[in-house]
Amino acid sequence: MAAPEVSNNSGHFPNRLMAILDDEEVQKTMHWDAMGLAFTITKPDLFAGTVLQKYFKGVQFISFQKNLSCELFSSMFGS
Repeated sequence: MAAPEVSNNSGHFPNRLMAILDDEEVQKTMHWDAMGLAFTITKPDLFAGTVLQKYFKGVQFISFQKNLSCELFSSMFGS
């Protein structure tokens, strides 16, 4: 499935995030939890190298995390 066309100016971060989560190809790197209340990035390196480049050309993972924080998402890191 091809990524929806999203220009740098057209989509706000939450809209792009929803497009990513709806993309079946992304499921191997990022997915919703069982209740659909949270999502997990299971393979951050693969996510950064493929998904971020597809949806946010040139954005690095740390910038993506900052955008999540700015949108009031919280993160949880397991050991």
